[in-house]
This record gives sequence, C-alpha cells and structure tokens, in this order.
Amino acid sequence: MLERKEVYKYDKSEGLERRFWCQLHQDFYSSVVLRKGKAPIVPCKYVDWTYFERLDDPFFNQAIVKCKEFGLYDIMGFRYDWNEEILAQFHSFLYYDARKIAFVWTTEGHKYEVDYMTFSRLLALGSKDEKRDCIHVENQLKTSQLPALFFNPILAQKGNASTLQPFYYTMN
Repeated sequence: MLERKEVYKYDKSEGLERRFWCQLHQDFYSSVVLRKGKAPIVPCKYVDWTYFERLDDPFFNQAIVKCKEFGLYDIMGFRYDWNEEILAQFHSFLYYDARKIAFVWTTEGHKYEVDYMTFSRLLALGSKDEKRDCIHVENQLKTSQLPALFFNPILAQKGNASTLQPFYYTMN
C-alpha cells in the first residue's frame, strides 16, 4: 500500500484484531487483500525473467531493459518460499518515512522500522544501490500527464489498466 498517512506516530488501536495497527489498515486489508475472486493484487511472488526473455516480445523486452536500468531486475526476480500472509501484511501496512529515509510496517501487530540502507542490505541488494534515487519519494503523475499512458486519452480518467499503452501495461 505504501501509505502516505503517518499512522505509526499514534499508539496501536487496541479495539482491532491484533494484526492491525489502525482502522485504515483493517479497512485496506479487508477490502483489497481479502477480496476473493476479484483481488486487484496479482498473485505473483517473483518475476520469472527467463520465461519473459524467451518470449522475445518487444514490449516485454522494453520492460526488461527498464527494470535493469532502474535496478529492479534482481529484486523482482528474487525467488523465495514466502509466507503469503506475512507478505500481504507487509505490503498492506508499509509506510515510507521520507524524513527518516526509513520503512515502517507491522506484521502480526508488531511494529518494525528500518532505514533504507539497512533494508537494502537485508535484501542483499549490494552497495551499487546505495547511490540510487529512492523511488518511493517520487511525485505521482499529475492528472494532465496521464493521457499519454493510454491508447485513448479519454480512457485515462477511468484508470482501467487494460487500456494502457503496451509498455505501461507490461510494466503495470
């Protein structure tokens, strides 16, 4: 979720189920993560780069090049036997504190905080990533910039991913 609200500056709400820090977490988790049948989150734990490279599709090839340029290739292909519930909680409750350059999240109701550099080292990203821009602090596109991402500029207002230009659809 990578929330913009700094909910962790407040005490944990005791009136909620133990996994949740606040009502926002419970609402997001219930409406997005637990939504059966039409969950908007793709159940992909890693990207099988070999599969996509074998396809030799121009749009996938362009996406692969961009992921390498941005330093995302290795981490997106990181394969591990993940605990899906913990991973869902992490992604649902993650907050990036730009002032501290740190990630804050909860799993099983316990709050964790780690600075950006330690987080990258825990994931074994290496020192080459130390100088990279923190992608979590980039500004979102303005509404006026969205039409260029879609086949039909009118469809940009609806935000339907299936109408994105091929490169952006692939990256999505």
